[in-house]
Amino acid sequence: KRSHKGKTRFFTAPEELDRQVGRKVEDDALQQDDLAPSTSNKAAAGSPQTSDTSGDDDEGTDEVHHKGMSHLIEVCNPNQGAAVTDDGPSRKEIEAAARAVTDPLKLKSEIELASDLARLALVRKEREQAALKREQEKQARDAAREAAAQRAQAKLQALRQKGKPGQHKRATAKEPTKKIADAVITADAH
Repeated sequence: KRSHKGKTRFFTAPEELDRQVGRKVEDDALQQDDLAPSTSNKAAAGSPQTSDTSGDDDEGTDEVHHKGMSHLIEVCNPNQGAAVTDDGPSRKEIEAAARAVTDPLKLKSEIELASDLARLALVRKEREQAALKREQEKQARDAAREAAAQRAQAKLQALRQKGKPGQHKRATAKEPTKKIADAVITADAH
């Protein structure tokens, strides 16, 4: 099998490329001379100074090789260029400043102001009722906690006064076993 990918490839000799680059440079120089003759005179006057400073001709031939045809066509795309900077404020900033300066009460009618005041009064009343309800719930929780603590204290006091149930029975049960153990020891000793 043979590959078909290289059939249409043609290579240009380096000499031919150099000739094409030389033609482009000459064409560009002619265009610049036609467009701005005064700048070419200034460049000609400045060129001997630059030739004295640079000894190599290769350093001065740094050219940018463009790919394709896009560098030949001028495109006027407003989105592509640099953004235009306006020194003045934008429309939004002007409107915001105007709103900040004007009194909001002057912009509303009397009916709107009355409805706003009524709504604010209702909101204030609801908030006061909610705060009162929260305070009552807090007092109820505190009272319940206090009552539970008092009940626990009362139970503890009752247990301390009464003593633990079954405590006397164990003590009486242990004493006879001691007496029996003492009797066994004394009997063995005699």
